Amino acid sequence: MASFGPAFADALDRVALGEFHVLASSAGPVIVRVESRDQGRRASFDTVRARVRLDWMETKARELRKAAVRELGQKYVVQAEGGSS
Repeated sequence: MASFGPAFADALDRVALGEFHVLASSAGPVIVRVESRDQGRRASFDTVRARVRLDWMETKARELRKAAVRELGQKYVVQAEGGSS
């Protein structure tokens, strides 16, 4: 739900169950039908450990790629043909 924005998530809590609704989201209008709601609960770290590790690894890899591309870009000068830099 986070990818649709906080307003979308809040709207899901207010819609009537079993009916179709058009909700605004960060990705544009979305048609939803909420069948049921369950009270949320806090997850234990052991339950989410693998996901947290994967998220960290993906974030770190993205940062390293970005730094590597930036470093490569500093080694080169791009010149237009027939002109100067």
